[in-house]
Amino acid sequence: MKWEMVRLDDCTECLDNKRIPIKAEDRQEGLYPYYGANGIQGFINNYIFDEELLLLAEDGGYFGSKTKPIAYLVSGKCWVNNHAHVLKVKKNTNLKYLHKVLMFYDVSKLINGTTRKKLNRSAMEKIEIPLPPLHIQEKIAAILDKASLIIDKRKKQIQELNELSQCVFIKMFGDPVKNPMGWEIKSIKEISTYLSRGKSPKYSETEIGGFVINQKCIYWDKIIEENFKLFDIESSKYNDVYYVQSGDVLINSTGTGTLGRANIVLKPYKSTVVDSHVTLLRVNRLFCDPFYLKNILQYQPIQDRIYKNFVNGSTNQIELSLQKFSNMKIIVPPISLQQKFASIIERVEDYKSHLSSSLLELEENYKSLMQRTLQVQI
Repeated sequence: MKWEMVRLDDCTECLDNKRIPIKAEDRQEGLYPYYGANGIQGFINNYIFDEELLLLAEDGGYFGSKTKPIAYLVSGKCWVNNHAHVLKVKKNTNLKYLHKVLMFYDVSKLINGTTRKKLNRSAMEKIEIPLPPLHIQEKIAAILDKASLIIDKRKKQIQELNELSQCVFIKMFGDPVKNPMGWEIKSIKEISTYLSRGKSPKYSETEIGGFVINQKCIYWDKIIEENFKLFDIESSKYNDVYYVQSGDVLINSTGTGTLGRANIVLKPYKSTVVDSHVTLLRVNRLFCDPFYLKNILQYQPIQDRIYKNFVNGSTNQIELSLQKFSNMKIIVPPISLQQKFASIIERVEDYKSHLSSSLLELEENYKSLMQRTLQVQI
């Protein structure tokens, strides 16, 4: 059905003139949320608004993101600074419906600025949205809310499984930093049969070559095969040792926020290598199980140690030092105990993989539903 397209200023009242920014040093802590472009910035002792409103990022928002919204709902007593537009819906518009429309709205043609993108008020008011009758808006919002709730539950399940893995680890081995159980200590190079940063292969546009795993492929809960790149095997001339094998531990080795993230290759990949942003660690199975190693690397104090002691570079451009990392000491319990832990975690990982696939399908269906019902690009 073709619905009427209206400008945002036709269905909302802009309350930007009521916003008041407060410098961080001037804020007095209190009970009321202080909102900016991307949500709560803190809590202060006073408020400006006391109603249901929609906030839309003005500058510093997640413009262009497919996962982080640029619009969110607020209700009750709160304060809003000048980095978020404040919108109150008119009688012809459902607030939750408008929120769904604007969460991932493509504002690329409306924003300006280079280093800090800005959606100013005049541009914001030109946003066009489909506006069906009010009862249909309410129905659409209810359907999307229900779908969003299912997605949130699935994410919570995955998070709980991550926490379960850490709890099992601590119960079986104790704190890996303090080592209260007195386990043997070995360096990373002592528990490895192969440890190397990848190379930069000659990339290819055809599928006759091999595959390259980069840092955009490696997450704690999954390896994203869709992000693999192609490379020319003939030109690159890799030795067999460079190709990833089932059981290899892959570690992101560059970038603040991504460095140190690791996962295990759980299945054989044909003619697949890692690039120079990834470290490949092949464990010696006499001393170490890959599931054990992944979980010890995921332990936050170990991550903190890696960032503090085993990286090179400045704040914005850091990389894992292979030489320093190879000398990092970790606890190494008996391999039989590690394998017992691995058998438990493999079952957890299998279930988590099932949930992750389900989550991906749910998110794709949600986006498709948004596109079909709201007729906007997300």
